[in-house]
Amino acid sequence: MGEWERINDALKEKALRHMPEVGVKETAVPGLSISRRLAHDILENSLYKPCIGVMLQGRKKSIIGMEEYIYGEGQCLVVGDVPSSFYVMDGTEDAPFLCLSLAVDSFLLTRLAAEVPPSPESSSASSMRGVSVENVDVAVLDAFSRLMDL
Repeated sequence: MGEWERINDALKEKALRHMPEVGVKETAVPGLSISRRLAHDILENSLYKPCIGVMLQGRKKSIIGMEEYIYGEGQCLVVGDVPSSFYVMDGTEDAPFLCLSLAVDSFLLTRLAAEVPPSPESSSASSMRGVSVENVDVAVLDAFSRLMDL
């Protein structure tokens, strides 16, 4: 078992211990929440606030504007202030959908974005979405593990 799998498995255990039931729960760490959900095919509407969501188990589909994003274990969703609809695609009683989400301060994010020089790609439509799905590297997963330990 590699380092990434070891940390992800430990995070699943921690999340399940703190979330014995389906729902969303804020942790003692400000801005850090845990989601435990079961699969369903009913769209839920939400307003994403700036956050980084790390998927520990299962898959989810979000519809933001005209774009669909499908993401799951091993990936993270980085999102700004955007309305969306979503549903959980994979999540059972034995293996529920699990996600850790860390809120990002909008003011700090705006300040940091202003300091980053524009790139040639920054004028493309895809760079203006305010949404990104990426693979989670071991350093990010480890940071979330340390937050959960708090």
